[in-house]
Amino acid sequence: YSYARFATRIPTPVVVTVGEHVTSCKVRPEAYGIGTTRSGNTCRFPAAAVKQLEVSINSLEKLFIFVDDPESSPPTCCDNISVFDVTTYPNVDPTGRTKSTGIQAAIADVAGKSACTTGSPCTLYFKSGTYLARQLFLRSKVKLYLQSGAKLKASTNPADYKLDPGTHRTAFITAENVSYSGIYGRGAIDGDG
Repeated sequence: YSYARFATRIPTPVVVTVGEHVTSCKVRPEAYGIGTTRSGNTCRFPAAAVKQLEVSINSLEKLFIFVDDPESSPPTCCDNISVFDVTTYPNVDPTGRTKSTGIQAAIADVAGKSACTTGSPCTLYFKSGTYLARQLFLRSKVKLYLQSGAKLKASTNPADYKLDPGTHRTAFITAENVSYSGIYGRGAIDGDG
């Protein structure tokens, strides 16, 4: 499937263009009563307020559209005191072409900063881009902020993941025995599943 995400406080026209003549276009949930208009290879409809929409055009794959409120107070990048730019660390590639093996080291480095406390955790800031990564372990006192347009994408190589001996499972992102940690922002996490 494909998806799109945007933030707005006002009704916004959405135009979806496909590579063929549009004969049918539906927006779900139908309970929202969103009407569509078709013209050539486009489907148009209004989107307002916070919603999660599924758009079906002809028999093509579904498009999911997420409409959010604008962020109220995103962190400002990057003061190198409490907010750190992940792209300044070695082996971090925001293009998605190579694996960003340095993300775990960046998390560990930020966790060790004296400014990062339980009362004021630090932020590792992911700017817009695609960050292909292997298994990640969150650390206490570090939050990951994914700016709108940032995608943290899981590696598809099984060798990049350790099997948990107790559960016999693995995960892209693990938060075990951590506090004052988390992931936030308008970016995306793509676990490739």
